[in-house]
Amino acid sequence: MKIIRTSNYNIETEAQYIVAEGIKHREQGLVMLDALQADPKRSDFDWFELVEDNYKLWRGMADIVGEG
Repeated sequence: MKIIRTSNYNIETEAQYIVAEGIKHREQGLVMLDALQADPKRSDFDWFELVEDNYKLWRGMADIVGEG
């Protein structure tokens, strides 16, 4: 499993990024996820999700216009 950063407002031009990967147990991922969401310095635009290893990241504008 891995944790990704995504847009809190579902802004389709905003790319997703990997924050942590190689998480073996869902429970550990959920603890990490809770800590990231509770960070008082977290931007209101950022949201974090726990996803499976085969999750394909959204690349923002690159996916919209079909680059790469």
